[in-house]
Amino acid sequence: MNKKELMKRGNAVNNETHDRSEALSQTHKVMKVVEAMRRGEVVSFSFKKTNGEIRKANGALSFNGVSTKDAVKGVGRPTPDQNIFFVDADLVKKNDPRPFRSFKIRDFIGIEA
Repeated sequence: MNKKELMKRGNAVNNETHDRSEALSQTHKVMKVVEAMRRGEVVSFSFKKTNGEIRKANGALSFNGVSTKDAVKGVGRPTPDQNIFFVDADLVKKNDPRPFRSFKIRDFIGIEA
């Protein structure tokens, strides 16, 4: 795990939560998931959506030829450090034209068994 990336993302989360210890702990959990996705694994995890619902996802950075690099980048601003983008493997299987999802690090709940 890249310590520089961990600290950069942790500081971004800290700016939202104002609890540095909790921010770094939460960021460390999420970065384990991101590292697994970088190795090409599909990871089952859950997070809280902005409307308060709990969402279970099977995510990867690339799945069946669909990659997060294919996602539209919006208005060209850099991705906020507190956001994690992924390809939802279940949506790719359903041939959804927009299988890209994201969540904020602070909303991460955990890895599903």
